[in-house]
Parts: sequence; C-alpha cells; structure tokens
Amino acid sequence: MNGKPSIIEVISERVLLRKTGKEYAGLCPFHAEKTPSFTVNEDKGVFYCHGCGAGGDVIRFIEMIDEVPFKEAISRLRLDDRARPWRKPEKSPERAIAERIAAWAADFSLVVAARLRELGQQIRLAGEYSEHSYGRQWEILETLHEDLTNPQFLPELWRHHSILEEIVNA
Repeated sequence: MNGKPSIIEVISERVLLRKTGKEYAGLCPFHAEKTPSFTVNEDKGVFYCHGCGAGGDVIRFIEMIDEVPFKEAISRLRLDDRARPWRKPEKSPERAIAERIAAWAADFSLVVAARLRELGQQIRLAGEYSEHSYGRQWEILETLHEDLTNPQFLPELWRHHSILEEIVNA
C-alpha cells in the first residue's frame, strides 16, 4: 500500500529506539528482555525481533501491539482514508518525561557497564587483595546496573541521577 506512515515514527511511539548503523534497535515490546534484540529497518519498512521472531511491516506491528485484526490496523494507521494524511500523535508531557528517563537509564547503564569492566580488570591485575578491597564497589555498581534495567526503580534513580553520575564517574 502506498502512503504508509514511516515505520520508525509509528514504532518509536511505542518503543524507545536508538539508531545503530542503517537500522534502529530497542527492547522488544512482545517479550521481556534486558538486551535490545528488536530492530527496525526504515528502508525496507520492516521490523524484526531476533529474540522472539516477531516481524513484519508497519501494519503487522499495529496488529500485534494493539492486538487488532488487519482491517482495524489499517484504520488506525488511516490507510483506509487517503484524504486524511497520517499524522504523528502529539506526545503528552508525561510521555516525553518517561522517554527522557528511559534514554538516560539506557545511556547510564552503558557507563556503569564500562566502569564494571574497568573494575574487573583492576581486580584481575591486583589479585586476591584486590577482590577484598574492591568487592563493595563491585557489588554497588553491579546492583546499580541491574536496577537501571528495571522500570520499577527508574523514577527513584532519576531523582538522584546527578549524584549517581558523580559517584560512578569519580
């Protein structure tokens, strides 16, 4: 069908996507995961999850995410009414804040993971003494990394994000 809305625009309303080369990636909305396996290719107009195998075009995405039949998905995308062009829905202030917090958590999770790798190298280089002296720091960073992937903890972590960033980057 001609005139389909951008698959990136439609999916990014429901999934936080990050550009990775020619594609976009994010956490799959169809199964629980901590590592992004869901990809979207704008040029081909398709999405695919390497974790659960879900895939298809923008219409199939709406069918699956909203659990509606094909005709309803077309209606929601306004493909059945060529006179009314599809418009991206306006973001609510709450949605914008949630996206900002999610983006911070994803970015900060990478920083914490890098710090854990550095600390792991320091522990390996220093040997047994290092495990004892760095153990608490490792435990704190590991717990923080796990909490960053849990949406339940994000509001509290966000309230203290500047302090957390100072501690991790020290």
